[in-house]
Order: sequence, then structure tokens, then C-alpha cells
Amino acid sequence: MKKVNLKEVAEKLGVSMMSVSRAINNKPGLNTKTREKILQVVNEMGYVPNMLAGSLGRKETKTIGVLIPVIENTNFPDMLRGIESTLSKEGYRFILCCSYNDPIKERNEIASLLEMQIDGLIWTP
Repeated sequence: MKKVNLKEVAEKLGVSMMSVSRAINNKPGLNTKTREKILQVVNEMGYVPNMLAGSLGRKETKTIGVLIPVIENTNFPDMLRGIESTLSKEGYRFILCCSYNDPIKERNEIASLLEMQIDGLIWTP
């Protein structure tokens, strides 16, 4: 399935990319009829917003890294459930990494998370 971009949606409708963005992000500046038509075409075309592109403008990814030492620890499922519940209420998600108590892997996981421009890190030593 081909990825549809914002420009293609705008061209199909004969509107600006800004109008499509306003409709998708529920921003002011569009009349109701135009907004509804844009959202209808967005759904028909299967448009999926590019979260990375959106995060550049906002300067945040709405993503938190969670680094744990071992996945088998029976305390982690409850902890992760609490983290997910709390973050999702604020519109965040998390990426889980496991170091397996290996300091080199731990360092590499942290570096990878930072490269992804996470907004925060929960690190359980």
C-alpha cells in the first residue's frame, strides 16, 4: 500500500497543505464543511500523519524511553502498566528497552533513545 502524503491530499481536494493540516490537527481557520470534506478524503485515501515531521515543528516527540535491566523481573509488568496509563493520559507513548544487565548494551540503548529525540527517560538500574 502506497503511503499518502499531505500534499497529495491537498492536491486531490484543491486546497492548501495548511488547510489539510488544520483539519487533521483540529486547528481553527476552516469552516465546518471544508473540515469535514478534508477529513473524509483523508480517511478515504488512508492518510497517516508523519509523527516525525510533526515532532519537528512541535520540538517534542511525545515519546518517553523506558530502560529496564531484565524483562523477567515480576515487578516490571505492573510498573510498565502504570507508566503507560500515566503517559497515555497526557498523549505520550513509550519505547521499552532492556539492557540485560550489560553496561555496553545499556549505553547503546540510551544512545539510541537519545537519537530518537525522546522527551524523557525512565531508567531503572
